[in-house]
Amino acid sequence: WSSDVCSSDLYLYGNCCGANDGVGSGLHGQNVTIVGNVFYNHVDTGVGCWTNAGKVTISGNVFERDDYSTAYNGVHIDIAGASYVTVTGNVFNGNTIGVRMLSNLGYSNNGNLIESNVFLNQVDGVTEPATCVKIAHYTNGSTSNNEDVIIRGNTFNVTTWGVNVVS
Repeated sequence: WSSDVCSSDLYLYGNCCGANDGVGSGLHGQNVTIVGNVFYNHVDTGVGCWTNAGKVTISGNVFERDDYSTAYNGVHIDIAGASYVTVTGNVFNGNTIGVRMLSNLGYSNNGNLIESNVFLNQVDGVTEPATCVKIAHYTNGSTSNNEDVIIRGNTFNVTTWGVNVVS
């Protein structure tokens, strides 16, 4: 992805826009702004911020899922090994997990904010219960962590988990 901004008023189909610099390069996925988009019926991940992505703002977007014909319902925003990701003012409707923050394979998440979002109608997936925000660390011998995570001012309409912190 060569641009620093994903266009406003853009109608996107899943897995279209995200910040990912590849393992260890530290050159891409920095200072990215994703504002005012609609992510509709993505199967796996709507926006992924992975492996050293940093200073990413995801704001004012709509993440909508109403086609459950596939077994895996996925994640609206996936943060794995990223720092200073701000997720504010978005609407999440459907899917299994609204925002997943995962530390894994030696990569930590630092200084991330999930604020003033609306989570509606999360649904149970094949292997995961319906969850608005999931913060997890998968032990694999690494020293990765989730640090300085702030979750505030969100609206959770849930049947299973609003916020689930697991190891």
